[in-house]
Amino acid sequence: MKNPMKLFFFTLLLFLTFMPHGNSSELKNLKFYTEVYPPFNFNEGENLKGISVDLINEVFKELKLTGMSVKLIPWARGYLKVQKEKNTCLFTMARTPEREKMFKWVGPIATNSFSLVAYKGRAPNIKEISDIEKNNLSVAVVKDDIGETLLLNKGLNKKNIEAFYGVNAMDKIIKKMMSSDKPMLWSFSENGAKYQMKKKGFQGSDLVVVKNLLSTKTYYAFHKDTPDSSIAKLQGALDKIKSSGKMQEILDRYTK
Repeated sequence: MKNPMKLFFFTLLLFLTFMPHGNSSELKNLKFYTEVYPPFNFNEGENLKGISVDLINEVFKELKLTGMSVKLIPWARGYLKVQKEKNTCLFTMARTPEREKMFKWVGPIATNSFSLVAYKGRAPNIKEISDIEKNNLSVAVVKDDIGETLLLNKGLNKKNIEAFYGVNAMDKIIKKMMSSDKPMLWSFSENGAKYQMKKKGFQGSDLVVVKNLLSTKTYYAFHKDTPDSSIAKLQGALDKIKSSGKMQEILDRYTK
């Protein structure tokens, strides 16, 4: 092939034919982490399930990513990891103004309401956050979860917050709340708290909402240095799943 232009185009054709498509190698470097946060993510035996887990698995299929997995870890550890380690993702995370520039985002997954909830038999009357301190009440939170962040941002004293850590943090909270003689509040997602109550053998109706704190959309949060091309591929796959109706099927599976 003596013609230089022909040689150039032949070389270009070979490159385009055998180059990795869709930055798959870039995407395969991503590590995904989640916590116990039903109905979005939770474990049943050795299996991870939930709205966000099923949805990200559909994204993997759409992008033809094989060998991908999600690891269950405590929220506080995952929250630190996704800030410090490149190629990491943590879900399901509420997208708030304070977090906006800390991460890159793919979503939304759903709208979630975060509230102060309590056992209906011992629910205190709370109109303002300051009433918690005035009445010397304790609020249970998952360490570094948005439930804790919201209270601190609203000026609640740390001495009124009891943080629980670990993948079984919610089990510990429910056990203490239901066995305590004193009124106890829990700052968490309304749906998540009720779902976890039912999982532990109680009724979701055993909980009442004492005060709403925030309604916001939830997302997959990625380390801030994740390439924009990777975020675009993931978002595109998620949008395609939404338009196909598969996402609504997943939502219905856990909420109806």
